[in-house]
Amino acid sequence: MRWTATALIIAVLPAVVAANAADIRAKYFEGRQNKKTPEEAELWDTLVEAKCQLDWTPEVKVQLANWKGTGISLEQIEKYCVRRSLRVSVVGGVIRAAHWSFSNAGAARAVCFLWLVQMAILRAQAAGRVFPDVELVLQPGDGSQSTVTRPYQWENPGPLFGSVKCGSDASVAVPMSLHDQFGSYGSGAMSLKMYARSTQRLSDWDEVDWGDKMAQLFFSAGSHPGKKAAYKRGFREKLFDIKSPLFKTIYEEVEMTESSKYRYLVYAYGRCGWSRRVHELAFFHAAVFMEASNCTEFFMPKFEPMVDHVPVKEDFSDLQEKVEALHKQPEDARRLADAWRTKGKQVFSIECILDYIELLLNEYAKLQTFTPKSHPEWPAYDLTDPIVYTPAYLGQEGMRRPMEECAADKPFWGGKRRDKSRITC
Repeated sequence: MRWTATALIIAVLPAVVAANAADIRAKYFEGRQNKKTPEEAELWDTLVEAKCQLDWTPEVKVQLANWKGTGISLEQIEKYCVRRSLRVSVVGGVIRAAHWSFSNAGAARAVCFLWLVQMAILRAQAAGRVFPDVELVLQPGDGSQSTVTRPYQWENPGPLFGSVKCGSDASVAVPMSLHDQFGSYGSGAMSLKMYARSTQRLSDWDEVDWGDKMAQLFFSAGSHPGKKAAYKRGFREKLFDIKSPLFKTIYEEVEMTESSKYRYLVYAYGRCGWSRRVHELAFFHAAVFMEASNCTEFFMPKFEPMVDHVPVKEDFSDLQEKVEALHKQPEDARRLADAWRTKGKQVFSIECILDYIELLLNEYAKLQTFTPKSHPEWPAYDLTDPIVYTPAYLGQEGMRRPMEECAADKPFWGGKRRDKSRITC
């Protein structure tokens, strides 16, 4: 039998991929959060083979639409050194990061996002896929590229990765705050075991049969005494103005399991036009009323109006009318609740989250008009290191680069090292 070069490659490729997958598996278990237990091993093997049932192509197109015709230049990336952000490089599957100005308030979100990127890299490599080289800027706060004081906005901005995208601004929404529900709230630490157990815990929160749920809309503002009480955020106060036996609204914070007792729930955003509460609401078997907002997380378009939720106006002016109408159609309410929970579990499955990251960065890489650098002077993300890439480390001088390297205009700096790029929302 004569072997052609192509035939030889096809014959050898499965063995190469298998050997590579074994190496990647070993690398994953080097991580400090990834203790090699039967549970963790099974989760890793399942993740590599798992197929996401969602197609993220439409969402990725929206996130990157601003640069479709122009591309993304290095100058656009470098200009963000004046913003409170983290510069991230991925070259050859190695993540490195540094900053010129950074706020520890969002450090745990940065840790969460970088773990997700690392997992997307390992998963792609284990399947024999090449992960793209990219350089990007991450703003791990509540705001978007446009929700900041005017001097820190400019014409033709480059992409700024963050929690949300507001309208058609230069934000690119990515999963950053999933540690709140699926990992460690304070540190941003993540692992497959933590993700799997948290997913099960969220699913177990709603064990109340539909017939036993109260036919009311429930909302807890989660407020604490103080000037910035949670019930005052956004248009939430409007919810407390509604006087109807179909509404139960309370100011105090209660356990999320309390929501499982009700057929109707409402998503009411907080700071900057969004709220992480939807990550938890997605696991409830309820008819959800979604407040309109110009700022949305990356997954929000996957939820379809009147298919799996009921859209309402931003000021809740039509909420009572829509709740009363759905209350008269209990079969429709049940149908929406079924679809909502099914879609929610898909969206927040770890394989779908990693699929989004991999597709997004592949498409982002195609738009780069420069070749990303490795930046050996920046600390490398290392799953085995117990110190590097923790919230405490991100705020230390070891991550900070000399401001002299930041060539962008520095509004309000006046020669001193201070950043007034205040989020306005």
